[in-house]
Order: sequence, then C-alpha cells, then structure tokens
Amino acid sequence: MKVIIENGYYKFYPLFGFEITLAESNGLSLVQNGDYFTFPLLAGLKTYSLEGQDYHGVNAIKTYSGRPEDVLLQNKLAYDYKGNKLISIDTFFQQAQYRAAETYFFDDLPQAGSMTRNGQKIQNLSAEWDISGSMLITIEDIKFYG
Repeated sequence: MKVIIENGYYKFYPLFGFEITLAESNGLSLVQNGDYFTFPLLAGLKTYSLEGQDYHGVNAIKTYSGRPEDVLLQNKLAYDYKGNKLISIDTFFQQAQYRAAETYFFDDLPQAGSMTRNGQKIQNLSAEWDISGSMLITIEDIKFYG
C-alpha cells in the first residue's frame, strides 16, 4: 500500500482492497476520502482557519484558506494518529523509530512531526507499506520541516 504524508496529513492508497482491512486489523481506523483513504478526523478537516480561533481542537495561529494539508502547514500542525488529534509541531518532540541504510525503514507507521536522530522533523513522505508481508514501511522520499 502506498502511504503519503503531506504536511502532517495522511493518505493511504491500497493496491489491493484487503490492505485497508489489514490496516484496520492493525488498529487504524480509515475512511475513504476521494481517491484515497485517511483517518476520520482528517477527512472532516475544514479548508480554512481563522487566527486565534479553534481549528479542530487546537488554536489556529494563522488565517488561511486552502486544502486541509496546506491549512495544517500554515498553522504548524500535524495529525497524531495514536492520539487521534492535531498537534503543534513546535511542541511535539517524539523521536521517530526507524532504521537508516541507503533509505529509511519504519517498523510502524511514521508519526508526522516526529524527529529523526539528527533533530529534523518529518513533514512529508512517500512510502510503500508491505502490510500483507513484512510490515516494513520503505520510504521512497522524505522532506523535513524548516
């Protein structure tokens, strides 16, 4: 299954229908949103934020209108899939658990906004998740905040 994180927003593109069932059996709750699957909270995000106003449980720091992925970026937010909430990347200091070789390998779904060993926070990534086999998530491309 293809996994894309864009500005803290998760998108899942299954190659086979059973991959969503496997993801759900691993504790993820996913809903279809256009041509991809995502977490229910992300599927319901507003396409705008107003500075100083509530944006799905957090205080917006910027007035912005656009795709939810861009609203998250402008407000320095990411989705915490384990806590099922939006988090500020400025106050989030979880260490990413991965293996580095020529590429990154994750044993579990990477958390947007988590830090690599050298202190960079994950903003965007594109990966292949071998959900029906080894469960390894192989990163094809990764970008960091800042």
